[in-house]
Amino acid sequence: MLKPEKTKTCVSSIINQPVIWSRELSIPNVTTIELPSEIVQKISEKIKGSEFHSVSEYVLFVLREVLEEDSRAVPYSKEDEERIQARLRELGYV
Repeated sequence: MLKPEKTKTCVSSIINQPVIWSRELSIPNVTTIELPSEIVQKISEKIKGSEFHSVSEYVLFVLREVLEEDSRAVPYSKEDEERIQARLRELGYV
């Protein structure tokens, strides 16, 4: 069952709040996303008194951090995988 449209808040609408400085304003192309209002409210409460001036700025920061972590992940080489498989066999797991 779909929830009524009023349960969503567009993050981009938060940008219209007065902002002293925001990294998000320097982004040339912006896409609007929708989040449940309760999530937006929780983020809004969480960022009070922080360096984040809007929900959009916080969400952008978190997404960049997550994407950066993914790009830093180093996959195992073929040799590493073979060594791991051999060790697991030695230990009786494989």
